[in-house]
Amino acid sequence: MNKTPAPDDADRVYEVAAELFSVMATPLRLKIISALCHGEKSVSQLLADIATTQPNMSQHLSQLYRAGIVDKRR
Repeated sequence: MNKTPAPDDADRVYEVAAELFSVMATPLRLKIISALCHGEKSVSQLLADIATTQPNMSQHLSQLYRAGIVDKRR
């Protein structure tokens, strides 16, 4: 039997979805996500694929990281 989420639970789902969509609401971040769908890449590799500056790329990657969309490795 399917349980209908409580109103508070449903509201939280909508809040999380809105936050996620907000983070992904820029063309550059969508390009980054698309590039990473094909496999793990370094910042240098992303910069070779996507026309932007290193500081701008870092800023956008930071936003994606804080939202839990991408992960970091050294």
